[in-house]
Amino acid sequence: MEVDNAALSLACLARVFHGASVEDASIMARKAIEIAGADADEVDLLDALDDVWAASIFAGTMVIGDYLPVHPDSPKEQHPKRYKDSNLVARKNDRTKRRRKWDKS
Repeated sequence: MEVDNAALSLACLARVFHGASVEDASIMARKAIEIAGADADEVDLLDALDDVWAASIFAGTMVIGDYLPVHPDSPKEQHPKRYKDSNLVARKNDRTKRRRKWDKS
């Protein structure tokens, strides 16, 4: 079995620094690699991971532990408008319950 070194490194970082579960860390790492693109360097990958983490927390799709890890950017450098981009969200909420006819409006 071949393991992608970039995905493994980002998953470990997401697991330790961002407090993500193992499954969420893997999903976040793969999404960050997808966002950063094929010609990304280390800085691009780390920035993409931070963006995916913040967008996923902002969208409510990632569950964090009992603590909220410190975001690596200062409050002045964090851009909430950027995190509203749905393309950055690592996992979408799945609706498992059928909609009733009165819920459709």
